[in-house]
Amino acid sequence: MAEEDYEVIALRISWPMVSIGCFLLTLPAKYLLGFLPWRPQPIWLWPLVPPLVIFGLSILGFVVGWIGFRYSERQGLAKVGMFLNGVVLAIVVLMILLWLYIIGVR
Repeated sequence: MAEEDYEVIALRISWPMVSIGCFLLTLPAKYLLGFLPWRPQPIWLWPLVPPLVIFGLSILGFVVGWIGFRYSERQGLAKVGMFLNGVVLAIVVLMILLWLYIIGVR
């Protein structure tokens, strides 16, 4: 058998596309969490779970976008992913702060 019969398959990860994919996962995350069978025991914690999941996805998307900006050839697409995830981060932080203000946590 010739040695050319087998080659290594190289999978190039497109970091900017993964960043935009994380952003796209944040959009239906609140509705998808409604299908989970569990709920946090203190009932007042349930409204905080979807923003925290969205916060985690957007941080992951922002970090992956930053990696794509540093190490990818598609820097413009990485900037778009970082911007979109940064906007989601800002909105979620404001939402969590407003929720904490409403319930009176000091």
